[in-house]
Amino acid sequence: MVADVIVTGYAVRFPLVGMVLAFAHYVAGLERLGHRVFYLEESGWEQACYDPTTGDYGDDPTYGMGVMRRVLDHLGAPSTPIWYFDRKTVTWFGTGRNEVLGAFDGCDLLLNLGGVCQLDEFERCRRTALVDMDPGFTQAGRFGAPHLRSYDRLFTYGTNIGNPDCLIPHLEGLQWTPTVPPVIVDHWSPLTTGVNPLLDGGFTTVANLDAYGTIEVDGRTYGQKAPELDRLGDLAGRFRAAGNKSTYLELALAGGDAAAAERLKADGWVIVDAQETSLLLDRYERHITSSVGEFSVAKQAYVGLRTGWVSDRSVCYLASGRPVVVQDTGFDRDRFPGPDGGLLTWRTGDDALGQLLDVMNDYQRHQAAAQQWASDVFSHRVVLPELLSVGLADH
Repeated sequence: MVADVIVTGYAVRFPLVGMVLAFAHYVAGLERLGHRVFYLEESGWEQACYDPTTGDYGDDPTYGMGVMRRVLDHLGAPSTPIWYFDRKTVTWFGTGRNEVLGAFDGCDLLLNLGGVCQLDEFERCRRTALVDMDPGFTQAGRFGAPHLRSYDRLFTYGTNIGNPDCLIPHLEGLQWTPTVPPVIVDHWSPLTTGVNPLLDGGFTTVANLDAYGTIEVDGRTYGQKAPELDRLGDLAGRFRAAGNKSTYLELALAGGDAAAAERLKADGWVIVDAQETSLLLDRYERHITSSVGEFSVAKQAYVGLRTGWVSDRSVCYLASGRPVVVQDTGFDRDRFPGPDGGLLTWRTGDDALGQLLDVMNDYQRHQAAAQQWASDVFSHRVVLPELLSVGLADH
């Protein structure tokens, strides 16, 4: 079945490439599978559009629409139109109201990624689905909460939801289907041809220390990545001392302040600017493909609530054959089984050091396993047909 799908997200308003790819992999993946896809975004609030080249917020979506267009073209999805609605001026960019209404009326499935877009016209679609990209935060009321009951299907990156150790807040009457971020493997894997990261590379990641604040669940406060980084202490220095001295841990850092960056440097981290890393598509791709792998903490809420969250950035590393060593959030390997190696998780600094050294000591095995994880579990050819099957059930 060929479906007409409208995808909404948060790419135009915050057009750093790492963020854009989280949504573009859905759009491009669906187009590659032969579906008719429209990408739609609405302002949500005034001054919503960020221009990273100036650091300013405004109402003009032109820059963000341009970035999304280039990314979709690069991923092999040149046919998907990009539409944007400004609530303040009641203006459509990239289209007109009549064309949009026609698309809504012909839409088999509206796929709302992250729950940060909402228009009354969504009700015109035959089926609607939300993909919860921030498990715990969504159920605690941070994203999309007033509209959760309006969707026909609810998906979540909380792969551990429903298991006894998962502490994601229970919302009576709502049923969540676990899913994972999709990646277009045959885009990422060729980018690593001729690249040997072990010659001079590091384990890298992008980290926003404070992002969108804290949530409270059952009387306990859960935050972002800063407290989880603090728990690691001098791991970066210990890793360099124990392993290959030319291999390091690097953070592309956002949020926090200069003092936080200096503390991390003192602990042995290499610190670079997250915005510069994610400003241009080819620069972001090189950041991933020239890395030995990814090493990362997770948001405190993902860890403490045992959500089972997995990162849309990590799947790009895996597709590039770059092993991923990430903090344990309770990822459900029974629901999403993969090979031994390639995707490793840790709970303590000592665990993390052991996992990093294991990757370095048997790198080719972990590379092959990383690619298998990408192909067997996270590929758009695996994730998206299942999502459409559930989303369009009974349609």
